[in-house]
Amino acid sequence: MSSNGGGAWSADLPTMVYAFRMRPGRLYAIDVDVRFRSSMYGTLKITAQERDGAGALLAEVNLVRSSQDVERCMAWGAGQATASSIGSAPLPAD
Repeated sequence: MSSNGGGAWSADLPTMVYAFRMRPGRLYAIDVDVRFRSSMYGTLKITAQERDGAGALLAEVNLVRSSQDVERCMAWGAGQATASSIGSAPLPAD
């Protein structure tokens, strides 16, 4: 992240993909923390988080590294949908 000296800041970021295993009653967010080190340079920290209904941090979610990460998340979601439609089936383990 850098500044042009006139107050404008810019950052060149790659595409970032997160796969959340979403559950009822949870909150999901991608947060950006900006730190200015000088008038010309700064840093960004980007995190994806899962929180409970009260806002307590439960987990930080990692960036997707491969298509397999997305496939695993989708398979988990399909298992959740199947389990909730049956009503008596146990939920898959994380």
